[in-house]
Amino acid sequence: MPGRSACSSRFAASTAFGPTAIVGSGRTSVVVSVREREFNRVVWPEYSRLQTELESYFEDVTDHLVSRVMGSDGDDSGLDR
Repeated sequence: MPGRSACSSRFAASTAFGPTAIVGSGRTSVVVSVREREFNRVVWPEYSRLQTELESYFEDVTDHLVSRVMGSDGDDSGLDR
């Protein structure tokens, strides 16, 4: 559709009686049709914020595992290569 943005590159199925769903996704995904300008204004900033939070969380968990579980501060400069 011109002027519309696809949120997923996976094939989407649609029926006249229900919402659009991504084939093979079970009940975990929702597909919407939205103008690209509205998507960029509303959805993308929130997605970007959540992605940044998730990356920070994973970094914190990784640092915790390295420092506490493996007994290292993460500095590998003294390791043999």
